[in-house]
Amino acid sequence: MPKVDPLVKKVLEALEGKEYTIYVSSTGDDNNDGLSPDTPVKTLGKATQNIHHNCADVFIMDDSKIEGEKIVSKKPIEVKLGKRCLVSNCSFENVTLNAEGEDTLITHNYIKAKKYPIKGKHA
Repeated sequence: MPKVDPLVKKVLEALEGKEYTIYVSSTGDDNNDGLSPDTPVKTLGKATQNIHHNCADVFIMDDSKIEGEKIVSKKPIEVKLGKRCLVSNCSFENVTLNAEGEDTLITHNYIKAKKYPIKGKHA
């Protein structure tokens, strides 16, 4: 199991069993908690490492670029994409990408999933 930052662990313990969203932005910082649009994390890896036992959504904020990430999740995760996002050259296992934001592009990715893993428009 990935190591969880102590601050993030404390926040996640307080949220145990409650639904919440982790925000991701290419201008974010992986030292942030990701629990608000004002404190997004930078990578999907950081966002997903803390949700294995929690009820979280992951939202990639508008105008973000996610490139070259590898995400393997033990439980199914849905990642929602905002407007004008780019997800490219990534590898996903057990992750569904919800690309219903306008002008969002998902391209050149390896995706392994039990169900069709992309919702909405994609290339």
